[in-house]
Amino acid sequence: MLPESVGQSTGAPAVVSALFLLIAIISVNNLLVTKLKLFAILAFSAVLRGIGYANSAANIAHPSRELYIVYQTLETVGYGASVVVLFLVVASWLEIHKEPRPPGAKILAVLCHVLPVMTGILAIIIAPIAFTKIYGSDDLAANKEGRKLELATFWVFVPF
Repeated sequence: MLPESVGQSTGAPAVVSALFLLIAIISVNNLLVTKLKLFAILAFSAVLRGIGYANSAANIAHPSRELYIVYQTLETVGYGASVVVLFLVVASWLEIHKEPRPPGAKILAVLCHVLPVMTGILAIIIAPIAFTKIYGSDDLAANKEGRKLELATFWVFVPF
């Protein structure tokens, strides 16, 4: 079931798209200067989200199921990449041997390296399937199954 986009402006998604793409450029610049790999993931996330919001603006101008599915998928996968960056920042902090450190810092650091892999894989696999089932068909059974998958994707990100 495709949401209505009649009467909406393309301005807001276009501005958000431009901002995400600007963040991507800044992230690539920081990657080149610092060689810190977190900036590569951040740039990847920003590019996905920027392209996603550009698809949202295109969908408002010319409503299409495919554009909306691409927007939802890229936004979700881009958000997943942002969550991965947060995990890795926390892992880096936990690996610094300064006091005070939380109890079980080594275990938390390992989890912060393992969980992003699972989160990223789930976002990349589940999101396209979920949004295709929700917005690619008017079949209620497919929509319900897609909503369950969307909810599963949501609960992968929320606890962290």
